[in-house]
Amino acid sequence: MQQKVLGLSLIVTIALSTVGFANPTLDLAKGQTAFDVHYGSPGVSNNQGYPRMDGRGSLGFGITTGLANRFALQYKYNNFKTNAPAAGNPSMIAQELNVLYMLDKSLTAFVGGTRFNMTNGLQFGVIGTSKIAEKTKAYGAIGLGKIQSYEIGIGYEIDKSTEFKVVYRNAKYNSNDVDFTLQGINTGVTFKF
Repeated sequence: MQQKVLGLSLIVTIALSTVGFANPTLDLAKGQTAFDVHYGSPGVSNNQGYPRMDGRGSLGFGITTGLANRFALQYKYNNFKTNAPAAGNPSMIAQELNVLYMLDKSLTAFVGGTRFNMTNGLQFGVIGTSKIAEKTKAYGAIGLGKIQSYEIGIGYEIDKSTEFKVVYRNAKYNSNDVDFTLQGINTGVTFKF
């Protein structure tokens, strides 16, 4: 137990010092938009004794639009597919609608609504980035609420409007008193326009 607490503390420390969320492109000016698409095959486990399921593929996207005065609006959609039904459903859909507020150039707070399968909830967290090389950013995120998650990743700027990323995500979703934990690596591309 002590090792789990120590490991979680280390992850939180790293995430808070390099923080970002599924879309590391956080410096959106008013009217600017970023479209994010990603793919992965997360492993799925639960608290109800269903066998662990391997992901068949998870295609997701997000869109973030800069509003006035450091605010942005973000919508994210993920369709997790598994090789076995979870509570009778081989596909689990997660959606988020968040309001983001940029605290400074590398740290953003968010609050929003979530929907996982047919269960609605609220969440809040922090997002940010840290430049580690000329065209490379490290990022991570922590979200709390109905969806509890953390992410760490690296983004590489292909050009001024395109970024490639690799992300590890661990997310716990609750649906009708069943907790599902999805964890794994995603790759994706963000287009900024």
